[in-house]
Amino acid sequence: ISQIIQVNYMFTWDIITKEQTPSGEEWSQLVAKILGNEVHPSRKLGFLLSRLALLNVLKKLGINPEIKHLELKNFHELTHYPRVTLSLSHSKEGAAAVASLEENLSLGIDIESKERHVSQETFERVSHCEDISLTNIKIWCLKEAALKCLMNTDRFEKTVSFADIRIEENQWTHSPSSLSGKWEIHEKDPFILALCWMENGRPSPQLPG
Repeated sequence: ISQIIQVNYMFTWDIITKEQTPSGEEWSQLVAKILGNEVHPSRKLGFLLSRLALLNVLKKLGINPEIKHLELKNFHELTHYPRVTLSLSHSKEGAAAVASLEENLSLGIDIESKERHVSQETFERVSHCEDISLTNIKIWCLKEAALKCLMNTDRFEKTVSFADIRIEENQWTHSPSSLSGKWEIHEKDPFILALCWMENGRPSPQLPG
């Protein structure tokens, strides 16, 4: 399933399955540096898979970082590559990454198993009265990706509410702020992947020198 797919002229994304979990001393050192030595296996797995997906998309963008440089700042920036904007997500079975070199672009991604059950009670709690009609899991994925996209703008001190995000036809809108962007859903067995993006969503990066 792992293949780079150019979804949009602005960004690139990738999916990695748990069968492709990377190993080796460099990866172990990165885990120890970021997560510590006493990390739960499931958290370690998600970390490794999402970083491998990130490595793949960076290479597609023409960047060939060392593994030790896959260190994030504020969840959506790379410490060593400030021009890159990104978003990561992982589930029990795999992980995904999206990245771009487009200035001022904000991104959000979410990956879930197609089999994940989102109860009607949970669905009603996160829904907006003007959401379009989609399955519970697709709405959940889109809300998660849109939330990341909003938070990655660095404009919010507190996490925004799912229920304040309206999923429209090919567009999402955060009702309180009127910020909005585009979305896509992709089904890649056994996953559902949601992508959200917003142009002019981030300030220009402060580059050294």
